[in-house]
Amino acid sequence: MNCLITKKYQFYNNNKLDVNVLNRLHCTSEYFKFLVKKGGTTLTRSSWSILWVAFLAGVIATLVQFSIPPVMPLLQDQFALSYTDSALLMSLFALATLLAAVPGGFIVQRYGVRNIGLLAIAILLLGIVVCFFANTFAILLLGRIIGGIGFGLVSVAAPSAIGQYIPPRMMSIAMGIWSIWIPLGSLVMFLLAPKVVLTFQSSVYWILLMGILVIGFLLYARFIPKMETKQGESHSIALPKEIIKSEIKNMKVWWLAIAFASFTICLFSFTTWISTYLTETSSMSLVAAAFVPSIVSIFLMFSNFYSGVILQKLGNRFLLFLMLPLVFALTWPIFTTGS
Repeated sequence: MNCLITKKYQFYNNNKLDVNVLNRLHCTSEYFKFLVKKGGTTLTRSSWSILWVAFLAGVIATLVQFSIPPVMPLLQDQFALSYTDSALLMSLFALATLLAAVPGGFIVQRYGVRNIGLLAIAILLLGIVVCFFANTFAILLLGRIIGGIGFGLVSVAAPSAIGQYIPPRMMSIAMGIWSIWIPLGSLVMFLLAPKVVLTFQSSVYWILLMGILVIGFLLYARFIPKMETKQGESHSIALPKEIIKSEIKNMKVWWLAIAFASFTICLFSFTTWISTYLTETSSMSLVAAAFVPSIVSIFLMFSNFYSGVILQKLGNRFLLFLMLPLVFALTWPIFTTGS
């Protein structure tokens, strides 16, 4: 939905259209029309600095999210975990993310992208600190739940910062860069996490993540502008209830959410367990096994970045929307053949 609104706003900005013209152009999003009426946001800092810092916040959050899968076999041995217990380390993280992200949009509107972004990174740091001191599985699981809350807030605050401070003419590039945040973060973890844990210790692993989060916090505080409000004005931009109801009733958004959730289930099932599966069913080392999902991350980075170009050239977005999931579904049985 953000991409559609961005393109509509970019077209509006370039052509100086009013809301009546937008109606004839089928720009029916009430939220978009609301943005047009409110006007743009004055840039107070370098757009590129804001973009890269917001992107970095997303990548750092992904490092926390994927801190478990590359070293899952080692954690299973350390805490004597069953497969069911191991799965909780990712599933409860995802559940906490969901519960934090859903109200996160309203929280960001009220308190601003800077405050919520800093809070999110601080929560991620707290989650890693808990994992560092974890001497039982329950404490480790608590750290993952805390991290999931921080990840959910980052996933709302960081792209909101991009949408708020990046001008429309840069939005296509900005969204293309932002789209690779999860593939890049997972790539880094699958390539480096096993080597760090095997070469040093798990404690060093958690300390490195703490250091990265502290750096991310300082950069976010330095480059993401404070929300400027006049005396007596509300700190937030309140959306009318009619607009919220209109977007909730938009079935296209719900279908996109279901499609993306289906893709995420398949992708994360693969990336969570492939390293464990390969080390247990073959003679591959943990470092070599982690290289397999890193290849997937590389392809995801390129496909995410260039998907906008492909969509623009093909024109038929619905066909592409159906074709790629179908190909994905047909190739999935490959992983069930052989061992």
